[in-house]
Amino acid sequence: NFYSEKEIEDIIYKNKELSKIKNEEIRDYIDFLEYQKPYISSDRWYYQKFGYKGVKFDMSKLPVVIKKALKRVETVSSRYLKLRYFFIALRLAHYNNLDNTLQIYEKYKYLLKNSNSIVKDWIQGLYAGILIKKGEVVKGVYEFTKLFGEDKYNWHLAYYNFKYIKTDEQWN
Repeated sequence: NFYSEKEIEDIIYKNKELSKIKNEEIRDYIDFLEYQKPYISSDRWYYQKFGYKGVKFDMSKLPVVIKKALKRVETVSSRYLKLRYFFIALRLAHYNNLDNTLQIYEKYKYLLKNSNSIVKDWIQGLYAGILIKKGEVVKGVYEFTKLFGEDKYNWHLAYYNFKYIKTDEQWN
């Protein structure tokens, strides 16, 4: 089956016509994207106070959402979806300043080996940001430099992250 750009946009970004997707793992993934969306939104604190899509939103459930994503890393058969769920779990932990972000990265970084997916770069960017947030500025900026190649998606972000290097000691 081949889908038009419009059909892909409707399925992925608007959650329409999901019945066209016959692969259960892909459908579950799309459902999970919608499920975790309010936890990474810049409006998540608004949702906590006023609800999300008419439902009371509870940030205390975030660890459960992350645990569900990591369980799917373990259970889905698709290597690509494993990487996507790893990314989701890491992003949820990082964006919400949880203490276990580095542990998540360390446990699942093996998925990055031999991957040429753009998701690998997204995870690399998150890892660099996590290191910077944890105070490992030099190492974090170095990790961002790995995204420098012009063939990389958003390579310019690596350049901008040199702003974290502020002292001669850090440069050396």
